[in-house]
Amino acid sequence: MNQSDNSVFTIYREGYFDFEEISQTLKMVPDKATVATDKAKNTCWKLLSSNKDCHLEEQLEYWIVLLLPKSNELRELKENGWIIELDCLVQSDEGSAVVNLEPKLLQELSKLHVALTIRMWA
Repeated sequence: MNQSDNSVFTIYREGYFDFEEISQTLKMVPDKATVATDKAKNTCWKLLSSNKDCHLEEQLEYWIVLLLPKSNELRELKENGWIIELDCLVQSDEGSAVVNLEPKLLQELSKLHVALTIRMWA
């Protein structure tokens, strides 16, 4: 199975907000950030995975290592109205994909206060 590097951590909120609040709270610089406009309704702050061709479990472990030390800050952002998502892509050359996540990994993910989206492509 060949899985892609399209793994994105996103914090967003509808409306015009200063995304610097996120950068200051997390003490991190985004790979991409936008402020809401007439065409784009959300203010958005993104980190992109630098991992290429990683399995889903490896993608999730990457984000856990990076973000777990920031779990209190992520909770604070969520309580302040920000939506926090982790979006991972699973690609398969075989036409099907199986995802099996260990309980420890799921427990650590829950501490990040994120919604998890897993996209599967064949």
